[in-house]
Amino acid sequence: MYKALSLMACLALAACGDVASKDSGAFSFDFKDGQMNGTYNPEGWDAVKIQKFIQVDCPSKKLATYNETPQTNGLIAFVANCA
Repeated sequence: MYKALSLMACLALAACGDVASKDSGAFSFDFKDGQMNGTYNPEGWDAVKIQKFIQVDCPSKKLATYNETPQTNGLIAFVANCA
């Protein structure tokens, strides 16, 4: 339940655009056909935390791939695929 509430709060903040990049807890992602695309603020998250958090949504509970790209707004974009 806590994860769902945290995710909803993060998604709401991400919808605010530039405000999200100033929030250290900013995180959002979209999951479709086994692939996840999202962004996070590196002031409140890191790659290890993101991977642990998103792999729970995979049927296998594991990721096959994970890649990151820093964005000009200070957020980190990521793409991940379920195993």
